[in-house]
Amino acid sequence: MKFFIAKPPNLSGEQLESEYEARLLNPYTAAERGSVDMVIHPEDTRKEVSAALDFLLSKREKLQKRLHSNTPL
Repeated sequence: MKFFIAKPPNLSGEQLESEYEARLLNPYTAAERGSVDMVIHPEDTRKEVSAALDFLLSKREKLQKRLHSNTPL
């Protein structure tokens, strides 16, 4: 069995940091991976939060019918 040892990159810490930020520190990467449902722009935040709260105000939770009876012992 052969093992390969990776060579350290010839990039400085600042270059590695900027590459990391460009690849992973953005909301679109999280959306591609399915971590978030949607990406909203800062100017649309108030509208989206208001719509979500309006939706929750009208939400009614359905009560489930009894699956089993309560038999007296």
